[in-house]
Amino acid sequence: MNICGLSFPDIYFLKHFEKRKREKLITERDEYLNIIKSTIKNAEKFYIVKQFSDCKEKLVFYYDKWCVWILIEEMRIITAFYLREENMDVFFKNRNIKKGLKKDCLEESYIEVSKDENTKYGKLIRAIQDRC
Repeated sequence: MNICGLSFPDIYFLKHFEKRKREKLITERDEYLNIIKSTIKNAEKFYIVKQFSDCKEKLVFYYDKWCVWILIEEMRIITAFYLREENMDVFFKNRNIKKGLKKDCLEESYIEVSKDENTKYGKLIRAIQDRC
């Protein structure tokens, strides 16, 4: 499946849709799809995250308590979920993800980025949002 120019393989989309449905966050497939598009299009908060599992950069779009995580290297959506914590800083703290992006992955880490920056991240965010 293509969402805003990003790949979200059907098998993973359906797996995540079913999970969100069990969590009683959504009821219809199109509702989940629209939430993903809306989150990407309207996001004003963005994060780059590196995790132990693969040490690859993920771009996180955050809007209206929803998060969409994108594996930058593959331009692929890896998950979209409702944030139960108060905000992303609490989410990261609860998962022991440290502020300040690390080159290695000895610690999971993140930074907040802006779409207004003239950086690779800012340009990428604008390009993705323009496709939504």
